[in-house]
Amino acid sequence: MAHGALSNPYKGKGVITIVICFFLVLDCTALGINFFITQQVEDDALAINIAGRQRMLSQRMTKVLLLMSDDQMSSVSYKKELEYVYKLFLSTLVVFEEGGDAVGGLGDSKKFPGLSDPIALQFVSETRGLIDKLGLHIEKLLENPEDQVAFNSALEISKNSNLKMLGLMNALTFRIEQMAAEKTTSLRWVQAFAFVLALLNFAIIVRLYNKRSEETEMLMQSFIHLVNSAAACLIVFNEKGEVQFANAMSLEKFGYSKKGFLTLTESQLFRVENDETFAITATGEAIKIELLKRSFVLNGKKFLITTINDISHHMKVQEHLSYLASHDLLTGIGNRRGLLDRLELEVARAERYEGKLGVFFIDLDKFKPVNDLFGHGVGDMLLKKFSNRLKNAVRKSDFVARYGGDEFVVLMIDVKDDEAFESCRKAIGDVFQRPFDWEGEEIFLDCSVGVSTYPADSKDSYDLLLLADQRMYESKKNKRKVSSVSS
Repeated sequence: MAHGALSNPYKGKGVITIVICFFLVLDCTALGINFFITQQVEDDALAINIAGRQRMLSQRMTKVLLLMSDDQMSSVSYKKELEYVYKLFLSTLVVFEEGGDAVGGLGDSKKFPGLSDPIALQFVSETRGLIDKLGLHIEKLLENPEDQVAFNSALEISKNSNLKMLGLMNALTFRIEQMAAEKTTSLRWVQAFAFVLALLNFAIIVRLYNKRSEETEMLMQSFIHLVNSAAACLIVFNEKGEVQFANAMSLEKFGYSKKGFLTLTESQLFRVENDETFAITATGEAIKIELLKRSFVLNGKKFLITTINDISHHMKVQEHLSYLASHDLLTGIGNRRGLLDRLELEVARAERYEGKLGVFFIDLDKFKPVNDLFGHGVGDMLLKKFSNRLKNAVRKSDFVARYGGDEFVVLMIDVKDDEAFESCRKAIGDVFQRPFDWEGEEIFLDCSVGVSTYPADSKDSYDLLLLADQRMYESKKNKRKVSSVSS
């Protein structure tokens, strides 16, 4: 801004010093709130991650017990798998209740403060009641793998309580997401309030500089230094919307020179689309922002002071959290939650338009021995390669998800005739015609597939998924029978 517009300073140096300090405090407060929001987002992401993992662990316990009933695992291997899953599930419940070190999605240890919400803790408490009943028999079984009574009791309790534990963990995940949204909203209001106070304080500074003219140049330089040190973009416009002043942060953010900035107008710097405001830089880049405006009158002229808050980083964090919630971190395809959401949507759409869809539940046969032989790193590589092959084998319109461990689901949508289901099943089988290569060594895999279709088998999304899972296990059992007869 031209010096004449803001050049009549008040000679009360003590008052000016207090106002400047208050402005800096508000600026630091805004930075602190941004840091706190980031920390809250990280804690909430960890809570959502381990809550979602609890659902997978409860499934894994039931699966191990089922495999034990089919004599699919040696006493050493099933004991090791069951012990790991049970203890991790139990330790995570303790972390939810008391806080401590939690095992993250990549197996790393992270500090977790624990849950304080009564509703969330009630879900954890109910889950603990179920796992404690199951744990009595699992611990006996771990001590004596030959204890058939303990095994039968553990298997029965697991079958009866599995769906309830899944429901409790789903409810816990939803509650944590709800609390995260509520906390973020509250912090946004606090942040907005701090910025409004900063604007008011800044306007007071401008008013103070209008009181006296004796120390015009010296106090004007102090003012310029103050706003240039601010961590936010501050721009002053006149009544016509022409730029009168821009601080150093504004010059850096928009990419204009000081002289070039003074030739611009408000319409050239900002654009509104779909109720969202964007800052337009010198290179034409659009950055999503929040604008806080306050008008003031100086020397009989009206001005508008504008604070620009770059929220693109927070939007990226929210988008990243949304991606993590619906995608598998290892393979990049959909995860269980993404599948369940998509399945409900597609069932509703099929019902509305009288369409057909299919659910293909896929389990990799004998993947665990390969994983044990070559290590988890090779196992992860195989899962990623299989995911890519599976995506390329089915139609682009089909939805592919990793349900958990070595289980995958293909959701076939917009099906015109029943022959398409058989074509999809064949395409899935063809994925295994070629071996998977690892450092020159060929690894052969196979799979068991269970299929359910809408509306022939069911019109309920949960029933479709459960039926496909059951048929997959029937297919796996039939393979074992054929294998045992041929051997």
